[in-house]
Amino acid sequence: LGATIHLSGSMMKITLYALAIVYMGQMDIAPAQILGFLLLLGIMMVAAPGVPGGAIMAAVGLLQANLGFDESAVSLMIAAYIVVDSFGTAANVTGDGAIALIVNRFAAGRIEGYKLDEEHELADAPSDGGRATLK
Repeated sequence: LGATIHLSGSMMKITLYALAIVYMGQMDIAPAQILGFLLLLGIMMVAAPGVPGGAIMAAVGLLQANLGFDESAVSLMIAAYIVVDSFGTAANVTGDGAIALIVNRFAAGRIEGYKLDEEHELADAPSDGGRATLK
């Protein structure tokens, strides 16, 4: 679950930078275009690779198709995204922690893990790959 939700910071950065470039370039964009861009970007961020710069590279086609960005606007987006990557990383990590807390609260202690004691070794782990099970 965290792997699909951890790009909240990247989505915020891409949205804010795209709107800033639209405003600076005095581009004529309808609110419906922005809403469509946000919805598609949210779906795209689920499938975006979790590598540095992966989210912006996945969103390049969307920026060009939905908002009409040319090569210079896309280049500015990529440069701004990479330069201020620490904000997105902090937001992504905070989002991961929040999702972990929500899942923990929702599970209410029903997740059972495998604990090692003195007489068991790591090699004695269960054959199901050590996956947690619900009670």
